[in-house]
Amino acid sequence: MHFPSNAEELRDQGYRYLEKGECDACHQEIEWWRTRKKHEIPINPMTTPDAPAKSHWATCTALHPAKAVNE
Repeated sequence: MHFPSNAEELRDQGYRYLEKGECDACHQEIEWWRTRKKHEIPINPMTTPDAPAKSHWATCTALHPAKAVNE
């Protein structure tokens, strides 16, 4: 199964929105979601219903400094 591409797919696949938060590493706003297996994961904020769902762990510039240079 692929990672959901937006908020609607997250919900359709059993993910549940928990709350907004802040990344401890880069201090960017994140959204916390709970997976079907009850794991909590950080997702970059989705400002529109069709905005892409991206794992913050994969995009955090503090965890991956090369991403900051390439953006």
